[in-house]
Amino acid sequence: MYQNIQASLLRYCSDKALLLNSTAGYNFKAENFDAFANESDFPDANLIGLEGLNMQSGTDMQALETFNATITISTMNDPNNMLMSLVIDAIYKELKPTQEIAIYDTTSALRTNLAKIYGITQVSAVVRGNTSRVYQSVTFNGAVV
Repeated sequence: MYQNIQASLLRYCSDKALLLNSTAGYNFKAENFDAFANESDFPDANLIGLEGLNMQSGTDMQALETFNATITISTMNDPNNMLMSLVIDAIYKELKPTQEIAIYDTTSALRTNLAKIYGITQVSAVVRGNTSRVYQSVTFNGAVV
C-alpha cells in the first residue's frame, strides 16, 4: 500500500505540473523531493513535489490505512512569489478535508481506490533556499480504506 500511495502522490504532482505547463507555460517539473540530498541537484525549473510521506496502519477493528504528506512548491525568478502563491492556493483547495485524491496501483497504473483528506491541511511559511529558490508547502492527511 505504501508504494501505491507514494506513486499516486507523485502522479498527483506530475499531473499538476503538466496542467500548469500546458495551460500557462510555467515550466514546472514534478520531483520526489526526498530523492535529493542537495538542493543544488534540483533541475533548473520550477518544482512541484512530494516529501515527508508517513504512513500508519489500520487496526484489528478497522482496515484503514492513513498517511500524511507534504506537497512542496519551489519557484525561481518569481517576483513577490506570485506564481508560488497561485499554485499553493490551488493545491490547498484540492487537499482540504473532505476532498479526495485517486490511489493507483503501481503495477497496473489503474485507479484502485480513493484517499479521503481529513484533519487539518496546513500551508507553511515561505522558506528561502541556498540558491535563488524559494519553497512553500501544503501538508495534509489522507485515509484509504
